Amino acid sequence: MKRILFVGLMVVATTVVAPTLSAEVYKWVDDNGKTHYGPRPATAGNGTEKTRIKSQVNQKPAETKKIDGEVAEFADVMAREILRDNGDAESVDCGRSVRNAHDSIDTMLSVGERNYKTGYLAEAQYREASTKLRQIKTQISVSECQSATGNTAGFYQCMTNNYNHVVTCGKKYDYGD
Repeated sequence: MKRILFVGLMVVATTVVAPTLSAEVYKWVDDNGKTHYGPRPATAGNGTEKTRIKSQVNQKPAETKKIDGEVAEFADVMAREILRDNGDAESVDCGRSVRNAHDSIDTMLSVGERNYKTGYLAEAQYREASTKLRQIKTQISVSECQSATGNTAGFYQCMTNNYNHVVTCGKKYDYGD
């Protein structure tokens, strides 16, 4: 399995826990009756309400905590949203692509650290994931994008779309080795 997919999926599984500890989350039901959660309000035409997902955090965890209840449901929905392929951009913009990829990785690193500190991610998992994510981040660059061909070029075109996540594009184009 490719590094970006392995590390990304492990972190995505816990990525949404820390933001839910204190962040406002928007909840809406689409025209088909499906409930959605997200960090931003729904587009026009959908009823949106702010909701706060209650935390299950203790100050000093003795062991890795289990995510359950409303937080687990929210985490599952957000992981699916993060991993959704929103299509490739029509053309590659290397600057935007690299910023989007770095932002995705920075978010995973930040949330992974918070999840580790609050007991939702084991130290060994956190250390392994953060090391690999930092390595992948250094690989993703404007110069690599400008000279990219094949799957690597596809990865950067996918990342040019502001709505795609680095894990989604890495999986789609087998990027990250």
